[in-house]
Amino acid sequence: IPNTRNGSQNVQCYDCHSSHGSKLVGTTSSYVTFNGTHNGANLKETQAGKGGYAMTYKASANTTPGAVNPYAAGAGQCFDCHNTASSGTTPWGYQSTFGDSAPIKGYYDSPKFANTDPWPNPRYTYKNQHAALGGHLKAETFLNHSTAAQNRINGLCTPCHDPHGVSPTLGANRAYGVPLLKGTWMTSPYKEDAAPIGMNPGWDPAYPNVHTDQRTFGSSIITEDDSQFAGLCLRCHYKQNLTNGTTHTWKSQDRIHEAVKGWKTANGTIMHNFTCAKCHAAHVSNLPRLMITNCLDWQRGVASAGAPLSGVNIYDGLGGPTDYGSGSGAFPNGINQPANSTNTCHPDVKSPWQNNYWNSVTPW
Repeated sequence: IPNTRNGSQNVQCYDCHSSHGSKLVGTTSSYVTFNGTHNGANLKETQAGKGGYAMTYKASANTTPGAVNPYAAGAGQCFDCHNTASSGTTPWGYQSTFGDSAPIKGYYDSPKFANTDPWPNPRYTYKNQHAALGGHLKAETFLNHSTAAQNRINGLCTPCHDPHGVSPTLGANRAYGVPLLKGTWMTSPYKEDAAPIGMNPGWDPAYPNVHTDQRTFGSSIITEDDSQFAGLCLRCHYKQNLTNGTTHTWKSQDRIHEAVKGWKTANGTIMHNFTCAKCHAAHVSNLPRLMITNCLDWQRGVASAGAPLSGVNIYDGLGGPTDYGSGSGAFPNGINQPANSTNTCHPDVKSPWQNNYWNSVTPW
């Protein structure tokens, strides 16, 4: 297999697999074996002093009661390689073996998708106050019957990722199969939304707080459709279960998902053309529904009429130390805001301040 990325190391078959068999127990493969279990793949097993290995190793599942990341043994091996710096207790380390300077994980990911590390990154200190609550390994809040996923991942990475590469069957869309995906997906083309903490009341156009289509692309929109930015997502989360094209009730799951590129309708959401990754993290989140930011939970900058929404910003509506706010923005912030704002991003003629409240924590 050619090394087209010009990396210094290539992963070989026996770096991940044993040649003659494996005693690794539990769920290790996304496919079903001949005996009706998910215990295939001959995953790596070593014994100290044999075959040139200095350590005894066998991947294991995370069975910690109440853990937000109850992964199976198959995913355990992925984490052991991607999140371990140096070999010793494991046969590999991302630093000692592959020369990487940081764990192999997504921008929003905590190590092994656990809730023990500040989430998601050190760029915004107010976000680091909240650990991961759940994700694809365990939902913080279960999906309701109408949005329930149609397939199970069984605590594995391989239902979504193909560790052997991107399949040529994706054809022209192979670029949207990165990183090692079994379908198409696209990372968010928008900058990370952030509350302008420390600002004086008012609007500073230089502060990078909220990034809609208009602020990011001007008069343009993304060129990709849902077959490219959401092909993998739609394998489990069917479009018809997210939005039916006929229900446009404010705050409903149908209405919010009309903001997806190509899913808008004449009577529904007409302003946005978002990717899935604009709103959702792929692996783990400190908000329900894998949300990156709780929709409209703090003032969002310049309103549709051009007037600023002023006040102290907050982050998540979860009742933590940052749950405070003031000003005239008609968005939920843990307190009762004044009913005098008419210049909001989502105006309602009859009652602009009440009906523009979105939700305290996404209920879908």
